Amino acid sequence: MLKYIHTNFLVKMQSVLNWRKEGKMENRNGKLIMSTKGAKSIVGIVAGVVLCLFGLVASFLVLDKPRQIGYEITHSYKDAESVGTIIGIALIALSLFALLSVLLGGRSHANLYENCVEGTAVKGNGLIGYFNVEKFSVPYSKISAVSEEGFGGNKSIVIRTKDGLSYKVIAAKNRKEAVEAIRSRINDN
Repeated sequence: MLKYIHTNFLVKMQSVLNWRKEGKMENRNGKLIMSTKGAKSIVGIVAGVVLCLFGLVASFLVLDKPRQIGYEITHSYKDAESVGTIIGIALIALSLFALLSVLLGGRSHANLYENCVEGTAVKGNGLIGYFNVEKFSVPYSKISAVSEEGFGGNKSIVIRTKDGLSYKVIAAKNRKEAVEAIRSRINDN
């Protein structure tokens, strides 16, 4: 009996792997058309780690002599120590943000299927919204609008539904293509 289960499992896994190779992998939402999910780049990881280490070293240097650093900035002995301490704490916060960006960044993405859009969207704006994510699945018939928002390399896809909900997906890979594909599918419905 155990040999039968093991053999049956291997046969099913082999068929799943063959479907993926041939591009025929489908789920309940139809065939996967496109994904904005990208692997974390080595450059981004190295930059985040270097920024984190730089911030920690600089903060320890500043917090070692806050009065001296503060005086160089304010030219006043009265506020020198508090200014130096604030700068040291700000550098620690920068280091923590860089570390969190490396660890948690890239979790927002969208997968476009034949019947719907699924993915992970950020909730809210700013720093807190970047790390607070929610999963979503929206059929094309319920999407009222899709747009690209933001500027520079910080653009995102915003999907608005007919129910009044909106999902913000931070995507660098296939962003423009995904917006166009969603627009064409909601215009067809």
